[in-house]
Amino acid sequence: MKSISSKENSLYKQLLKAHLGKIKGQVLIEGVHLCHSWLEHHADPLLAIFNAAVLEHAKSGVCSGTAEHSEYKQAKEKTTESALAMQSSGDEVWQLFNLLDTDQCIVVPDKLFRNLTHVDSPQGVLFLVNTPSCKVPAMIHENAVFLDRLQDPGNAGTILRSAAAAGVRHVYLSKGCVSAWSSKVLRSAQGAHFSLNIYEQQDLSGLINRTSIPVMATALSDKAQSLYETRLPEQCVWLMGHEGQGVHPALLSKATHQVFIPQTDLVESLNVGVAAGIVLFEHRRQRLYCV
Repeated sequence: MKSISSKENSLYKQLLKAHLGKIKGQVLIEGVHLCHSWLEHHADPLLAIFNAAVLEHAKSGVCSGTAEHSEYKQAKEKTTESALAMQSSGDEVWQLFNLLDTDQCIVVPDKLFRNLTHVDSPQGVLFLVNTPSCKVPAMIHENAVFLDRLQDPGNAGTILRSAAAAGVRHVYLSKGCVSAWSSKVLRSAQGAHFSLNIYEQQDLSGLINRTSIPVMATALSDKAQSLYETRLPEQCVWLMGHEGQGVHPALLSKATHQVFIPQTDLVESLNVGVAAGIVLFEHRRQRLYCV
C-alpha cells in the first residue's frame, strides 16, 4: 500500500488528470456502490484510492463507538455532513479495501482526496479504471438505443440505467453527446455502465444503414403514432434525441416508425430521460405479455 501526502507527487498529478478527463481511456469512478459494481463485472481496478481519514476511522473502530482518530477528528471539524458520510460508509470502505491487493491501493489525506471527487460528501474510495471499449458490430440486429446529441448527464445516466433494467444491452451515442463516462453520468446510471455495451462518438446515420431491425424514433410530428396503439417489433432500435431539438431531421427521416407518448396539454413535452424509460418498458411489456 502506498501513501501520497503531497499534491506535487507525480502519481497524484496523473490521478488529477484522470479526474479532469484528460487521460483518454481512463476514468475515476467513485463511491462504494460503483466500485463494487466494477468488481462484479470487470477485473480489479488499475488503482484504488482511499481517503486516509475514512480508512483509519473504520480501521480503528470509531464506527462502533471507540475513540476517534486524530485525522478523522480534523476532517469532522471541517464539516458535519462530511463526518456523517464517513460514519455511514466507513465500514463499507474498509470491507472494500480488504477485497483488494494492497499493491493496488493508495491512501491520500482528506484534502487531496477531495480534489479528486465531484461530490461534496465523498464516501472515501475511488477506482482508476480503463473504460471498456466495444467493437461496433458489422450489423445491428439486437435491441439497442441510439442517442442523438444528448447534452444532460442526468438524462444520459437515466437512459443507460433504464436500458439495462429493460434488458437492452447496446447503447450508441452520437458525436456531440455528453461523455458516457463522465462522473455525473456514472453517478446517475448507478452501475448500469458495467452491464452495457456502450459505443461513443458514433455516426448514427451510417449505423442506421447497418441495422437489420426496425428503427423506432420518438417524435412529436404528424407522422408519429401513439406508443400505446403501436404493435412494437420483437427487436428494434430506439432513436432518441437532443433535449431541446429532438432527433435531427436527417436521422428522423431514416426511422422506420415514429411514435409519441400521449400526454395532457399541461406540459409541452416529456423529459427525454423519462420518455426513454416509458418506451423501453412498454417495449418490454409487449415482448413479455403480448403474444
